[in-house]
Amino acid sequence: MNTRLAAQTYQDVQMVVRDRRRVLIMAFEGMIKFLHQAKEAMKTKEIETAHERLVRTKQILFHLLNGLDMENGGEIALNLKRLYLFLIEKLTEANLKKAPEIIDEILPIFQNLCSAWEELKPHTEGKGTVSPVPSKKPAQPTSPIPNSHVGGHRFQVMG
Repeated sequence: MNTRLAAQTYQDVQMVVRDRRRVLIMAFEGMIKFLHQAKEAMKTKEIETAHERLVRTKQILFHLLNGLDMENGGEIALNLKRLYLFLIEKLTEANLKKAPEIIDEILPIFQNLCSAWEELKPHTEGKGTVSPVPSKKPAQPTSPIPNSHVGGHRFQVMG
């Protein structure tokens, strides 16, 4: 009986790990899509659309920022916090100036982060952790990232 429970618990943890990674990839893919849309909207003078896409990107970044475990994450958490704050600042600047060239400057950062999470799969699946900065806090119920409840589990999206 205990062996079955242990095996089921292990499988549940593995599912949450894979789901967390998948949600992070989806978050970065979504932000990349929003940035491309904002850039195009700026070029065609669709100011409201550009604004809305940049705001949505910032909401996701704020969610990732709030999910960092600064207490246990050490230098990685601190560096991610600095990076996310920098990106939020650049998004604000791009929005205020309606400057697609600012989006061009930061887009590779989003693409590199997305690629890093995608490449992490072979090294982490089955090892029990994905996030370099695990969080003990439960996810907030008002998550700006869709599908944060995967497989009946609610979890904190990490970045």
